[in-house]
Amino acid sequence: MYVYGTSYVFSLIGAFMMSIIISYTFLPVFHELQLTSAYEYLELRYDKRVRVFGSVLFCVYLMAWLPIVIYVPALAFNQVTGINIHIASPIVCCVCIFYTSLGGLKAVVWTDVLQTVVMMGAMILVIIKGSFMVGGVQEVLTRNWHTERIEFPALSLDLTERHSIWSVSIGSTFYWIGNIAVNQSMMQRFLSLRELKSSKRAVWGFLGGVIIIVFICGYSGLVAFAKYHDCDPLDSKLALAKDQLLPLLVMDVMAEWNGMPGIFVAGVFSAALSSLSTGLNSMAAVVLEDFWKPFFKKLTPMQTQILVRSVVVIFGVICVECVKRRFDWSYVSLVGCSSVAISSGQRITYVCGERKVYPQLHVCI
Repeated sequence: MYVYGTSYVFSLIGAFMMSIIISYTFLPVFHELQLTSAYEYLELRYDKRVRVFGSVLFCVYLMAWLPIVIYVPALAFNQVTGINIHIASPIVCCVCIFYTSLGGLKAVVWTDVLQTVVMMGAMILVIIKGSFMVGGVQEVLTRNWHTERIEFPALSLDLTERHSIWSVSIGSTFYWIGNIAVNQSMMQRFLSLRELKSSKRAVWGFLGGVIIIVFICGYSGLVAFAKYHDCDPLDSKLALAKDQLLPLLVMDVMAEWNGMPGIFVAGVFSAALSSLSTGLNSMAAVVLEDFWKPFFKKLTPMQTQILVRSVVVIFGVICVECVKRRFDWSYVSLVGCSSVAISSGQRITYVCGERKVYPQLHVCI
């Protein structure tokens, strides 16, 4: 919101459409089949090769996404404490690998509950204190309105427009479907519930959480802009990247309260650990169900545990190494959305499409 305004909030239209589509199309089919891996459906509908291809795309997506998940809290930690990013990121990953490999899905779900409470509590404290420092909610909205930060999506057919009404409605619908309906990380949670009604309620509960988080994060951007509207921290080098603006705001408005910057950092780390543990756990499930069981001998329970925990550790280490590479992290959210689009597009096509057989060629239409 600080940089591009409020147009992104309208992507909630896509989240709402996604909830309807998943509840009445994807969930009934997946729940009736009682699948452990969402990509088992591809083998039932097509063949084993398509299933493996979908699983590979999912793993590629996670390997592009998880380093971002590790990098963002390390960046916030660096802004608040000055500790080097490459020192903080391995610590984050090691903690997550430990409890994910030992506790499995149950540990992931329960830690997610606690982490969500900490994350949202920290953000609410930041926006309340920030609003009072600026002069109240009305002053926050007034400053953003006068500088055209509060805006609606453009009614333009220009495909290069960052936030047009078409990209935040139609485009975001496909984004959310790709990120939820054909994503092992999310479907694994919905399918873990015994009844279809419970799974549907979980989807709508997820939508409610998304709406709350988008509005909280969006308003925090408005508070940051109202605070720095006459002195851009990026121009004055108070922040080296856009993703350090919120930690800077926290240090400015909450440094006088002992422990409050630490609560904010805990909230950021909670969000990261939640996503990281979910990704590593679903990666382990995909490797076991889609790469091992169809091609190799059946494992004993002990061997299964060893394999799953090894996958979590190996991919966690790879993610830490990816953070150390000298990538351009200037546009974290854009990189994240692009990684979803690259992998999810093909998976949506295979799940929703129909295979037409041609000589020596299988085409998904």
